[in-house]
Amino acid sequence: MDTIELDYLQIAEILCQTKYNGVGEGFSTPYNAVKETFNRAFFRMLDERAMRASVLANRMDISRQIISRLRCADNYIVNKRTACALAFGLQLTLDETNDLLHKAGYHLSPVIPFDKVIIEFISNENYDIFNLNETLFEQTGSTLLELKNR
Repeated sequence: MDTIELDYLQIAEILCQTKYNGVGEGFSTPYNAVKETFNRAFFRMLDERAMRASVLANRMDISRQIISRLRCADNYIVNKRTACALAFGLQLTLDETNDLLHKAGYHLSPVIPFDKVIIEFISNENYDIFNLNETLFEQTGSTLLELKNR
């Protein structure tokens, strides 16, 4: 018998599939279509872009455990910086970013220095994480995902 190697995210996806495919739980119910959670919206957008969660996590330096929690716990809410990093990694438009953040209870404000930089980068379709972190550090003294915010 051949052995199959699975990474942490693949195992979490397999374990969580039963939750989303269970009786009465699906993406097609009218309530779920109207009240899409941050987690479901994130994974829908990930699928629409044919992107793997592990690739996004590595690119944005986000813990794979956070991605796993998002997949398995529908009520898990990330902090604003992580939500911004996920949106940035998905290369969302400004409207898509605001819609995704709104589902987590956040919004981007043009008067907050951190938000202003994020808005500027997304509006100009500049998705270079290194340039973003450099600009954020120059203007706010912090980066998108500081160690304490992961």
